[in-house]
Amino acid sequence: MKTIKRSIKISSSQNNVFEITQNYNVRLEWDSYLNEARLLGKSQSAGIGEESYCRNKLGMIMVSKYIFYNSPDVAAVKMTKGPRVLKKFSGAWNVKSIGIGESLVTFTDPCRQIRTVKLGRV
Repeated sequence: MKTIKRSIKISSSQNNVFEITQNYNVRLEWDSYLNEARLLGKSQSAGIGEESYCRNKLGMIMVSKYIFYNSPDVAAVKMTKGPRVLKKFSGAWNVKSIGIGESLVTFTDPCRQIRTVKLGRV
């Protein structure tokens, strides 16, 4: 199983960066992969047990559930419903302060597994 890990330094405080990464009202301002992102149910903020709905620009939809949330350090989600090409998915955002007004954000996907999809005859 391959782990995908990406990090980026951001010129902003750890609290601010964490809030922006987990705020679905501003998600589309920084996440160019998606064209729809929202929390499900009545909740207005992310947290353990909350579910989110994301649709990418190809129309694939994923519902994920927060399985860990420790602001402003770590948030982790696990796919509960998703595109057939994924057997399972989970991901975590780790945000660390690396100086005054500087943060390091690392997104880790330890469980991505792609299904083999059989194509029908044309």
